[in-house]
Amino acid sequence: MTASAIGLNVSKRLAALIAQEPPGVRTVPFATFGCVLSARSNHRPTPAISQLHHVWPMGMGGPADGERVPLCGTHHLDVHEAIRALVAVKPMPRGIGRAELALAREAIARAQ
Repeated sequence: MTASAIGLNVSKRLAALIAQEPPGVRTVPFATFGCVLSARSNHRPTPAISQLHHVWPMGMGGPADGERVPLCGTHHLDVHEAIRALVAVKPMPRGIGRAELALAREAIARAQ
């Protein structure tokens, strides 16, 4: 399953930009990459960077050159909080949205 298959808006242009970034790159300019979980206009203040999130996190056995999506720092943290809650079978932290939960579930599915 790809990021677009779980409802993320990853345009061909954005996917091509991400593909050009070496696997070790973790942050990119927010103005260019944005956050796939929300519109750029929803971020106040506007972040300077986007964080490239591995759809299958490396800490869960994912490859360094695996599929990545740009997230703002807040959404990136929320996705990892959701992964931790699902793995530990604990209540979901407040503020975790459907998109963050979908990315967390995809990470767990790929790790199994």
